[in-house]
Amino acid sequence: VSAGPRSIASWVARNPSRYRRLSHADRWPGSPNMTLRIYRLHIICSIFSVLFTAAISVMPVVAQAGEVQVAVAANFTAPMKTIAAEFTKETGHTVAMTFGATGKFYAQIKNGAPFDVFLSADDETPKRLEKEGQVVAGTRFTYATGRLALWSPRANFVDPQGEVLRSGNFAHIALASPKLAPYGAAAVETLMKLGLMATLEPKFVLGESIGQTFSFVATAAAP
Repeated sequence: VSAGPRSIASWVARNPSRYRRLSHADRWPGSPNMTLRIYRLHIICSIFSVLFTAAISVMPVVAQAGEVQVAVAANFTAPMKTIAAEFTKETGHTVAMTFGATGKFYAQIKNGAPFDVFLSADDETPKRLEKEGQVVAGTRFTYATGRLALWSPRANFVDPQGEVLRSGNFAHIALASPKLAPYGAAAVETLMKLGLMATLEPKFVLGESIGQTFSFVATAAAP
């Protein structure tokens, strides 16, 4: 069930000598009438543009393939693997991806982690890094939007209205750490608005990222 605020995913570049500011045509159009197919195509084209700009900037003088170091929020793992594979196939450049929690990447970048591109699960973290002078000003843009979801591997356990949350008919509820992951913070915000925080908080099992949280539920580590 979709609930709570949307997560606005944003990318940002880290080395001022390597990146141009994306033109308006490269930016996310945000049209509510856009078809899903065009929506996906724009994501791919936008990220291809980012990766290609980064790749050619790290190439040595002798023409050969470059490698881009990319920090990717865990919620974008599957699409990014597909996009990176297609990018390498089309350009010959490789993408070294690190997947994890947005909050952890923030700390790593502050401490000098050598990422060329950061794909965040929200727009606030890149904005903060930009204000703190940790990334290239003007390179930040929204590449996708997401919705919070309630899910269980048990067939028909989660109802479309999410009334299962009020029933309390479960031992645990897994969510990403609200201190590290934007989706975790959105989940807590939603439960507070529903008046369920006090009831459900004792049942929380916190994952470091949304990827780890999904694993908890899928493997029955948080039944």
